[in-house]
Amino acid sequence: MAIRKKTETIHLRVEPTTKAYLEALGNATGKTSTQVLEGLLEDAAAGFVVENVGDYINSASLKNNRLDLKAALDAAFVDRDIIFTKLRTFYLAKEALSLRDRYIMSAIIDSKDMFLGEDELFAEDDKVIKPYFVSEAPKLNSQAILRRMSSLEEYGTFREKNPNLKSTYREFLKMTGEE
Repeated sequence: MAIRKKTETIHLRVEPTTKAYLEALGNATGKTSTQVLEGLLEDAAAGFVVENVGDYINSASLKNNRLDLKAALDAAFVDRDIIFTKLRTFYLAKEALSLRDRYIMSAIIDSKDMFLGEDELFAEDDKVIKPYFVSEAPKLNSQAILRRMSSLEEYGTFREKNPNLKSTYREFLKMTGEE
């Protein structure tokens, strides 16, 4: 699995006034620009409501019968495992993934016979998921997913460029001669 660093680097191109706002907020609050951005993003995620919450979401995780994006992403996060983090995000807050990633995660779940294994997607101590769903969620082989990641990414790109073509991952593999 991919190893996630303790911090990530992002590069942003912003208007000069936006940079001035960021620096001014940092100076005024005694925080670094990074701390200001992190706080603003965390607040925005906490204020964003996830649509179409599945019935497998534990009601104790909901605030006023709603799941916020921050709670969903916090619950989805698997340290050092970007694929399982995205798979869990697919279940908890699908709209938080890019269209390409939604196609890839859907392909993994819909082709689970290709990826069956012993790696649990959710665990008993995942409070955001109802206990019955933990046993119903597919157990996957992360190494099998990694071995096919290149073709999964190609499939995601293909589906993104051809949204009207309803091809499955297995059909895509046959088209490309990989299966």
